[in-house]
Amino acid sequence: MNCLVSTQKSLILFEIESGTQLFEFKHNQSLAFQTCLVSNLLDTSLVYSAQDKALVHAYAFNKHQINTKIVVPEQITLCSSHDYIVGGGKSGMIYVWKDAQMIKKWQAHYAPVRRIWISSCQQFLVTSSDDCMVKIFRNFELLHSINHSLVVSDVHLGKTLRPRIYSVSLDKSLIISDTTQVINKIHLDQSILSVTVDTMEEPVTSLCLSLDENRLISGAGSQVFVWDIPTRQRLRTWSDGNTVSQIQCIVTPSQLQEQTPVKIKEWSRNLKERRGR
Repeated sequence: MNCLVSTQKSLILFEIESGTQLFEFKHNQSLAFQTCLVSNLLDTSLVYSAQDKALVHAYAFNKHQINTKIVVPEQITLCSSHDYIVGGGKSGMIYVWKDAQMIKKWQAHYAPVRRIWISSCQQFLVTSSDDCMVKIFRNFELLHSINHSLVVSDVHLGKTLRPRIYSVSLDKSLIISDTTQVINKIHLDQSILSVTVDTMEEPVTSLCLSLDENRLISGAGSQVFVWDIPTRQRLRTWSDGNTVSQIQCIVTPSQLQEQTPVKIKEWSRNLKERRGR
């Protein structure tokens, strides 16, 4: 199993158990939640949204440099599943692509979209925004809205068929919901960005579970920590000296050892036209 770490200057792939750096994607300055994996039957590519530009940069897993530059309607936050790529814009718009074709867009929020989750069953879409709201959609239709009094700092979506949604805000609240209603609201002593581990010297800015759910990988400052969940012991620490913005656990892409870069299709900027009725 591997972990993909976004920092201020690059994206770095390292092996969780050994801590060995496997690959580095250069010329990348991605912020939190602006990076995702795009997979099909033949290959996996890495895409990230350029800062302050209406561009998405795509990498193949056997090439250090940018493979393809894709023009999008505006600067976006990204998320992907097996079938869809979803982007959330600074305008509050949500854009959905399938097979590189834009199939849907709508005004979901009235401030920049900061976080997007797609459920494992692909039925539910969860978005959060600087408008202090979290919205839950089913098949792209609004089901439920969660209101915080200040900006939402992070959202987590569970993996069950009817997943629970955990949202935290600068208003010092943690709200636990399902897809239709709020279950519990917890008031905290301070504003939080994510769950905090008390042995760290800096605030936790990113968390990720390993694919077998036996390891917790956390980012704080410029350091990445690997924890053994059953024993709660820290196994190793890794750093390249740059601030960590995002962590993702992935299966090793098959083309990592290939010599020929994979060609990545560009995405359409407009909705796909429907033929006839």
